[in-house]
Amino acid sequence: MNKFFILIIVLFLNFGKGRLEIILERCLPKADMENISIKCSSNEVIAIREAFFTSSMVDQCRFIANDDDNKTSMQKINSQQQQQSCTDDLRLTLNSKCSGHQACRVNLRKSHNNQCSGYDGWINLKYICVPKIKMNSYCNIKLTDSFGYVSNPGYPKFYPPYDCKWKIIGYPGQRIQIEILDLSLKEPRFTSNKKLLNNYECTDNLAIIDQNIRRIILCGELKSNLIEYRSKSNELVIDFRSFEFSPTRGIFFLIDCPTLRPPSNGYMYRNQSYAYYNCYFNYVFEDTGQTSKILFCEYETYWNGTVTRCIAKENTTNEIDANDDGDDNGDDDEPIEKAYALSHQRNDLIKYDQINNHPTPQIITKIDDFLTNPLTFIIIGIISLSIIIIIIAIIIHSNYRYGSTDISI
Repeated sequence: MNKFFILIIVLFLNFGKGRLEIILERCLPKADMENISIKCSSNEVIAIREAFFTSSMVDQCRFIANDDDNKTSMQKINSQQQQQSCTDDLRLTLNSKCSGHQACRVNLRKSHNNQCSGYDGWINLKYICVPKIKMNSYCNIKLTDSFGYVSNPGYPKFYPPYDCKWKIIGYPGQRIQIEILDLSLKEPRFTSNKKLLNNYECTDNLAIIDQNIRRIILCGELKSNLIEYRSKSNELVIDFRSFEFSPTRGIFFLIDCPTLRPPSNGYMYRNQSYAYYNCYFNYVFEDTGQTSKILFCEYETYWNGTVTRCIAKENTTNEIDANDDGDDNGDDDEPIEKAYALSHQRNDLIKYDQINNHPTPQIITKIDDFLTNPLTFIIIGIISLSIIIIIIAIIIHSNYRYGSTDISI
């Protein structure tokens, strides 16, 4: 019964968010650290987003997973541990066993140097099952921000001697944001080169090049390598250099949704999943005539819409007429923050560019207005709650009818 309710909730959440893939969360007691398993489908690979142990009440799990294979329950933390909490990052260990694989099983007691051995608490996991068709494992190519996940050839088993570059290009005015999910390279070697500050040289390394400057150089396998970086322009180069074959994993990174600028005469709020844009009083968006819009971060890589400027309501008609004069010189008073507007048809992505006088078809606009209307989420919530109540009532009625009070499934 509980599993059925969870399924309904997940389906509605996915519809409401408009996302094609979700971050899977698991919350496990410390007693389960000897047998942690993650499994995706045969055409997917694992991408670890978060993995840590905590004894803190602030960071405790929001839920406890109890299923047929896991009947353990969580123990309460005593008052002393509440005052002296401990947190341990598990990403390096999980990356070494799971990232890039279809399934994995990890014994943290054996494979991880536990920094919180004297504490009870929770193991928090967040991961994504990435479709293999969404993985880009080719070198020396240009990427747009619609390519979400990138790795070197051979990941996660090895990397060859190679000079591998990825040039990521966004629209003018955008910023590129990447997140390094896994980095496992040869350890830096000791050298007597006096030009080096610490006498260690990164032979195999990863460089982040922004505006033709090597902003960051990483090597080895360290927690400090798992960083997020936001470019200063709409272009970013990731340069991975290796000088010989190595049985280490290499690089696995995510091109994330960059934060689009707030509209003129408006403001913006965003979290990891969506961005909410609103115009000031008596202003509306130039392209839709509405006062607000919500953009969703699809696959955590690109926004599903565009952000145009906010104009005064009385000028809406005049602005639209002025844009239809056939002048394509592109000399707008203010640049428009661009992003992909996508629709799905027969599993293909159809791109609608709302720039350069190519408006979205009317039916798509109506669908977009419906999905981004806050009332839609309220209606969906009411419908889902009603369905759950009806199902409970039917089950209770059926059990009373047959003389049973056990409503578990």
